[in-house]
Amino acid sequence: MPRWQGGQREVDGEVRKFARAPIRLRDGGIPGLVRRKATTELDIWLGSAEGGLLAAFANGTTNDKPAVTAAIASLWSNGQTEGQICKLKRVRRQM
Repeated sequence: MPRWQGGQREVDGEVRKFARAPIRLRDGGIPGLVRRKATTELDIWLGSAEGGLLAAFANGTTNDKPAVTAAIASLWSNGQTEGQICKLKRVRRQM
């Protein structure tokens, strides 16, 4: 039986635990960490995310930590490209 099926009170506790994890960083959780290029704070966030609702995400990030650290530290971003692709797919679905 998954932990979240125990009742609403347990779910609320998990949500509160998850909500506090990103706040422990100085400014804005993961998006703030990426904006500031703060690779040293990644370990803090991963530690606070363990055992909560983001445990699977934290484990995957830990397994691929060198790539995640390089992506945070990099000056290059493909955000604009991804946005255009998303927009194109949305238009294509409407046709």
